[in-house]
Amino acid sequence: MNEASPAFAVHAVPGSGVKNPDRAEVAVRYGNVPTTRAMESLAGFINAAFMVNAEHRRMSGIDKRLTEAKRACQLEYTPEEISRLEKAGLSSDIYTPITDVKCRAANALLSNLFNAQAGKSWSLAPTPDPDVPESVTMEAFQSVVEEIFSVTAQTGQVPSEEEVFLAARERADEIFDAKLKWARQRAERMETRVHDNMVEGGWDDAFALFLEYLCTYGTALVVGPEMRVMPVTGCKEGRLGNLKYKMEYRSIPCFEAVSPWDCYPAPNARRVEDGALCIRVRYTSEELWRYAAAAGGSQSVTGWIPETVRALLSRYPDGGYKIPMQPYDPVRRRLEGDGVNNGNDCTLEGIRCFATVRGSILRGLGILKGLDGKTVDPSQFYQVDAVAVADFVVYCRLVDPRMGRPVSKGVFYSNPGAWWGNSVAGKLVTVQKTMNASIKNLIRNMAMSSGPMFWVNDTSRLVDTNPATRFTVKPY
Repeated sequence: MNEASPAFAVHAVPGSGVKNPDRAEVAVRYGNVPTTRAMESLAGFINAAFMVNAEHRRMSGIDKRLTEAKRACQLEYTPEEISRLEKAGLSSDIYTPITDVKCRAANALLSNLFNAQAGKSWSLAPTPDPDVPESVTMEAFQSVVEEIFSVTAQTGQVPSEEEVFLAARERADEIFDAKLKWARQRAERMETRVHDNMVEGGWDDAFALFLEYLCTYGTALVVGPEMRVMPVTGCKEGRLGNLKYKMEYRSIPCFEAVSPWDCYPAPNARRVEDGALCIRVRYTSEELWRYAAAAGGSQSVTGWIPETVRALLSRYPDGGYKIPMQPYDPVRRRLEGDGVNNGNDCTLEGIRCFATVRGSILRGLGILKGLDGKTVDPSQFYQVDAVAVADFVVYCRLVDPRMGRPVSKGVFYSNPGAWWGNSVAGKLVTVQKTMNASIKNLIRNMAMSSGPMFWVNDTSRLVDTNPATRFTVKPY
């Protein structure tokens, strides 16, 4: 088996004639899903990193903060608070929507701010002194030389080198303006191209969801641009000159907002580039099929491993695979109106991991050359973007070191030295509890004051009849 392609499992068993078990079959327990030892090692690394990050997030109190923020926006008490309300004879429906209103107001304010310019709140512009190709500078300088030759032809005198230098220095601003004009034209063209990619890649929807997460939880992520196979409408001209529109699949840059519930940064991480960043991802069967079909039998271009993807689709044709449940998963699903985890979901859930791995694992996956064209060194470390579904690696690709991880993070209230930011809901905890308590006490007092009015017509009760304590007045 050559070095250019990964060795997939072929259901060999010990003694079946496989001479190199390290590069051939891994274990019969994987059934009909092809894999390699390198893929098994990478999948184990991803699962281990996810469990470490999930445990750290839970122990650091982030899961509790996310739950409290979502509960406040859903006007819901904790089970302990509901128990205390029932003992006091109060309804759990008494909840003032302060947090929800403030979060929605913040979302509306940011949406208006970023969408004020017809949906595009950004622009591209060259630097004050742009770097342009030498041909642009030479073309501007050539105009100066031609003008000098024109003066020479008219006067019949050849200017000295000093005169040529002085003339060129006087025209330096014109040369600089020519460079700047060229750079501006290129920036305008690139701005149109980038805007088109953002519209096709779903930037508007991703950014709107990003703002919702940001205002509710205080932290939000956007993944992209990353190439995905998406259905788009293509236009072709027929033989008679008529236009035909046909849907076709293309690889286009896409954007996606990530819920903070699905983000699991590494312990002690401060930026998205620090440590192993794990993200829970969900794919429908149709999406995975598209990705596998676009791979064309090779992962060198798209990063998807078609053999493994197709085998998983045969095992889970209608979805239904979930990663091991986390402690706060049932609460999250209920708050988000997603029902219960009954195993009949229509998606396949996996773990996407941005991490650093050895080159030997990449070579075992069939990635023999880096993005710079150099051969992958087994002893060096490389940044990778990998996805594991059902303990199998279905996607793996090198991260471009010039661009870094295609992940951007935003926080509402920054917390210096921390990966997570503070939310609007977190700032309103005291106000929310005070208002809830005030409303409950007001309702309790109103109930008491609205009762029947009564009086006692018994003046004898005003006289102390006890001789021992009766107050007597002695005469002078």
